[in-house]
Amino acid sequence: MRRRIGWSLFRNTATAALLACVTPAFARAQLPVDGTWQVFFWNESGPALSPFDSFGVSSLNPFRIRVTDVCLIGDQFLLSWTGTTTGSLATGAFGTDGDLASCESGDAAWNDERLSKGQALFAPGSYSFSLSTTRTTPDNPEGGAFIQAAEVPEPSSGALLGAGLISMVVAARRRRRA
Repeated sequence: MRRRIGWSLFRNTATAALLACVTPAFARAQLPVDGTWQVFFWNESGPALSPFDSFGVSSLNPFRIRVTDVCLIGDQFLLSWTGTTTGSLATGAFGTDGDLASCESGDAAWNDERLSKGQALFAPGSYSFSLSTTRTTPDNPEGGAFIQAAEVPEPSSGALLGAGLISMVVAARRRRRA
């Protein structure tokens, strides 16, 4: 009986400790590093309808984070992070407040010069991010931002690819001459 109580206590304690370690990792959303745009929404009371007000990104390769406004010109954002490096990125508003802009996709919004946007490059590693609004349009306290994480090829990979292509062209020309 004594042995059974000791084992049960150990098992319950070990399970609780494991859950305590694992739960925080799942509590924060993970932004995929696949180049897809995710949407962050807010309303008068703060972040709404989105898990991306606080999120994590882990990558074995260098990557970039892009943030751009959704639809209403005039919103600004602050992206902060901790991890291998700590820092922040503030976007700026460019157009006239309240004007409608590109809403159909993150790429369209990124390419619209009237919308606020910003990007930052990161070394491989795990990072914790938080996204907040620093300014909203006066007529509309609700809005959103597109967020994208995408891997960036290392310069050495590009150099290797270029060298490989050049050597293939040289080899093909030699075969034609022979």
